[in-house]
Amino acid sequence: MRIYHAEGLDAIERALSVEGIKLSEGVKDSILDILGKIGNYEEEETKILPKLLLGRNMNNIFLQIPDHFKVVFGTDEIAGLRIKKILKSLIPICRNGWYVFIDINEDEITYGIFRKFRSPVSLDFEQLVFDDKESFAADESTGMIYMYPNNRTSFIIRCLHTEDIVISSGFKSSEDPDEKGIYDKLIDDIMLQIEGDKVNTSYLRNAMSHLFFLFKERIHGAIILIVNEDYLYPNTYLDGLVLKPCLNIIQIIEESKTVESYETAERYYALTNLLYEFLNIDGITIINTIGEIIGYNAFYRSGETPTDVVGGARKRTFEGLCRHEDDNIVGIYYQSQDGNIQYVRR
Repeated sequence: MRIYHAEGLDAIERALSVEGIKLSEGVKDSILDILGKIGNYEEEETKILPKLLLGRNMNNIFLQIPDHFKVVFGTDEIAGLRIKKILKSLIPICRNGWYVFIDINEDEITYGIFRKFRSPVSLDFEQLVFDDKESFAADESTGMIYMYPNNRTSFIIRCLHTEDIVISSGFKSSEDPDEKGIYDKLIDDIMLQIEGDKVNTSYLRNAMSHLFFLFKERIHGAIILIVNEDYLYPNTYLDGLVLKPCLNIIQIIEESKTVESYETAERYYALTNLLYEFLNIDGITIINTIGEIIGYNAFYRSGETPTDVVGGARKRTFEGLCRHEDDNIVGIYYQSQDGNIQYVRR
């Protein structure tokens, strides 16, 4: 006997109905097939986090988004005869802020990719559209839903005309972590010893929020150790690569306020992307409370590494650092390979 997640399917069909998106059985089956594996989607043994926009008359929305780029890769009959082949080619592009869109019109389907470009502090596409639904909800000629993985076992549907939906394949309820609250604490601690009268605190926080909210998309698992400015590294329990000079996140963001050349803009994105690269390398990344990345690829060597923790080496290391006695440790950020996050303050 096979049992399907009927409640989730009902929620998806209600969202499609509210948005006025009418799908052929072939298109619906293809979308459901992707949603069934969206948290574990792979192409050529590479893990991908699909970001899918499905709607009708979507150009009405795209034209209202500043600084965007859209490419159409093909059209299809309304039955969606080419949908599987086209999506297989487009979904691997879902990195670095790109969305795949499927626009259902009266007599054809349009497939393509979309991206909004932004400064370090400007609003992204999701904030402009789904965090400000009132601006679009009055337009009944347009409908759109945005589907993306939350973790390996759940995904999120955001709609223009109704509330957001989280659909899980788990068998028990669980509270989703307060991601904004976690990143706010992380930002507080990275700026702990920054003098507010010498920097634009609001600008810094906004820029760092954009950087950190991409962690789940850009990082496959990481530990960040936040330490005081006078923390000595390497030391008896932590050893790894040292940055000389340190890479100062605060300074990089401050420099981005006045972009005077293409080189300045490229410098900002190249240096902030280094943070993602450090975090994707095995080990711990160490950042101090004046915003300096002082080391990465660091490993915890201690007889106190807990053995009573359910999980792999990264989880045991995280728990070990949480328990380690060192007054210069301020906080520990943990992100699992599944995208689950925690932040523990000392």
